[in-house]
Amino acid sequence: MEFGIVDDGELDVAELYLRIVPCPLGYITASSGDACSLCVRGYFSFDPRDRECTMCVASAQCPGGAELWPADGFWHSAPRSDQMLR
Repeated sequence: MEFGIVDDGELDVAELYLRIVPCPLGYITASSGDACSLCVRGYFSFDPRDRECTMCVASAQCPGGAELWPADGFWHSAPRSDQMLR
């Protein structure tokens, strides 16, 4: 985002308030720190502060974002757990 001033001889005071929100679950923070990227199919992220999405484990299905579903015959104890149990 860039701002500039046009010099027309008069300057009024202007206030600009920005609220920067963190990336939501299923996204990672870009290395530049100023953008969010959604994890694609085959990857997931439970921590938006991560710089890379985590590759899906073999015993799960990862449709993208923060979704991690146990494969047939497996289960996990919590929706945000990557520990698949048989």
